[in-house]
Amino acid sequence: MNKKIAFPLMLVISILITSLFFLISFRQNQVLVSKVTDEFLEQVIEELGAMVNGVKNELLQSNIRAARNQLARLSSGKDIISYEIEQSAPPKHTQLKVANGQSGFDIMIPVTFSDDGIAWGTVNFKISNKKLVTLAEELNRNLLKTSVFLWLFLMIVLFGLYSFIVYSSGQLNSHMRKSFMSDKPQVLKGSTYKLFTPLVESIYRTGNELSLKRSEVENLKNQEQLFKLSKRISHDIRSPIGALNVMIQSSKNLSADEKKFLQKTANRINEVADSVLQDSGPQHLQTLSAPEIISIIESIVDEKRVLGHPISISSAQIPIGTFATSSVGLKNILSNLLNNAYEAGSQGSPIFVRAIGEAHGIFISVEDKGMGMDQELIQKVLKGDFSTKQGGYGIGLSSSKNIVESWGGDLSVTSQPGQGTTVKIYLRQKT
Repeated sequence: MNKKIAFPLMLVISILITSLFFLISFRQNQVLVSKVTDEFLEQVIEELGAMVNGVKNELLQSNIRAARNQLARLSSGKDIISYEIEQSAPPKHTQLKVANGQSGFDIMIPVTFSDDGIAWGTVNFKISNKKLVTLAEELNRNLLKTSVFLWLFLMIVLFGLYSFIVYSSGQLNSHMRKSFMSDKPQVLKGSTYKLFTPLVESIYRTGNELSLKRSEVENLKNQEQLFKLSKRISHDIRSPIGALNVMIQSSKNLSADEKKFLQKTANRINEVADSVLQDSGPQHLQTLSAPEIISIIESIVDEKRVLGHPISISSAQIPIGTFATSSVGLKNILSNLLNNAYEAGSQGSPIFVRAIGEAHGIFISVEDKGMGMDQELIQKVLKGDFSTKQGGYGIGLSSSKNIVESWGGDLSVTSQPGQGTTVKIYLRQKT
């Protein structure tokens, strides 16, 4: 039989059986008390009535009638009382006599009377609890039987409760193990387990948080190693660039414009080296104004135009405010986007750069008229899993998105095959 059905069925049967024994014992006690009470009261009332008819003394008759009426009233409440009537010589004085015995106590109340002026005797009304003791003994025997059934009932209930707790804890333990081994918390079915569902979900969340913390620690270790490698690469890049700067300044075969362009290119290489460190190390944000951001956009566009990229730039509704970003990081991202746009289109294909302000930030878009991408390819590129460049993996665009999001902004891609691609950067204004 199923455990879920066996336990409730066993509990219901035990309750019914115990309740039946309780009812039987209670009924036996009730019948016993009623029987003894009726016998006592009927006998007392009958004999007191006969006694009234047998005496002529009005005072005694009045006393006996009062006692009889009192007992008649008691009979309606089923109170228990016994009596004895004794005739004896008149006592010297009225007295209250109490006799103690093993079975109880007696209270004797003597009443002296005379019949037609002749002293006739004394009637002793004796109120005794001897039969009450007998009744109590019978009740004790019945209560003993009842207590046995009561203990049996309690043992069954405690055993059932113990079995229920063991079964429930086993089920809960099983669900908790499954929750730790699965990707989502297990749902506890049944009303009994609803109380434990928040506990299991809390344990599941704690386990996930611990797993994430462990991943973060591992990522920090990897980032530290990457930062050391990037630092060495950056140093290796700067060394020849420093020598190139010296050669540019000392060269006599270059015009001033050529020196300026080469110097600017060398500076960009240094900035790329800085960005390698920035991408692999902790981010150091700057507070830039909208005009400073426009100036950065224009400088990158000018640099690409010198290389032969046909780029047009426009701006509108530039907001008044500041932005938490990085000038070096923004330059690298824009340079990467313009390179992608140039390589995606045919020779001489136009590229459009726009900066448009809105209520709480600024949009910077780079649009080309190249071959375009479908939605599946866009998702792969943003994840760094694909690149249209030979030998590339789309890491540039994916890395750019991560950096912009770390500034509190967003990077999105809109594209259709054969209709070009637009990449939008949203920088959120500081509050």
